[in-house]
Amino acid sequence: MAKFKFSEKINLNMPKFEVTDEQATDKAYMAKMRKAMTKGMVKAVSYVSKDLAFALDQNIGSDVWNWPRDTQRVNGETVGSPRDIVDTGKLAASLELKESFLKTKGTIQIMYKAPYAALMHYGGAIKPYGNPNAPTVIIPGRPWVEATINGTHGLPEFDPGIAGQKGFNEGWREVFPSS
Repeated sequence: MAKFKFSEKINLNMPKFEVTDEQATDKAYMAKMRKAMTKGMVKAVSYVSKDLAFALDQNIGSDVWNWPRDTQRVNGETVGSPRDIVDTGKLAASLELKESFLKTKGTIQIMYKAPYAALMHYGGAIKPYGNPNAPTVIIPGRPWVEATINGTHGLPEFDPGIAGQKGFNEGWREVFPSS
């Protein structure tokens, strides 16, 4: 089965700061300011990444996803519609968040490594268990990543604001303790 092709990024932009003319010409001050901003960005992305992982887990496990038939899960439970996506938990456990940093922003790349992740997100048609004699089964898309980022399908939009601000503030206070 193809790898998960859906990829989404969240960008955290560096906050804008105003400096006086005197501060702008002070090389030591400006170096200290850049250090504070970098520390803040690293902490902000780390905190947002943790909150994002939690939101993705909540939404993949949310019971908002429509399904056209009853299904028996691995644990023997029969589920109908709407329902969550989680059966064995392998898809949710395959989440990988990759953090990267540029001068003006931090980025969090969302990826799921389970080989069937794209099918679960986008939907599609399959022959169960690769059996060419089995009837084709339509799998509806359940775009939990898109729903988390954009606030669709009745799920709340992910807000990086509070965690991001906390990280920026902590990084700033490490360099400028009296501010």
